Amino acid sequence: MDGRKKVKRVPALACPQLRQRIEGLKRSDADKRAMLKDMGLIEGALGADLIIVSLDEEARNLFGDVAKGTTELKNIVWLNPCNDSEKPIVWLETGAPLERNRLLGCAPK
Repeated sequence: MDGRKKVKRVPALACPQLRQRIEGLKRSDADKRAMLKDMGLIEGALGADLIIVSLDEEARNLFGDVAKGTTELKNIVWLNPCNDSEKPIVWLETGAPLERNRLLGCAPK
């Protein structure tokens, strides 16, 4: 993809305040470590198009749990491309809209 110039590199949006809020959550240390490990996905989405495409359901659930109370997280779309019920191909063919049911702050577990 890189060789064909199909990769668009955008700077991640650093979110030190969000990182601090995650560190202060009343969650297990393991949950907080997992979220902080995947903050690059969140910061990349915030710096680009608010979309994350990832197989990592654990991270999705962790961020989804805290998204409702966190402005930065609740408007991020998280799509698992291997979950057929999410209809990833149809979603892409329709322009990858920021549909409410795909948002971290709204998506059912």
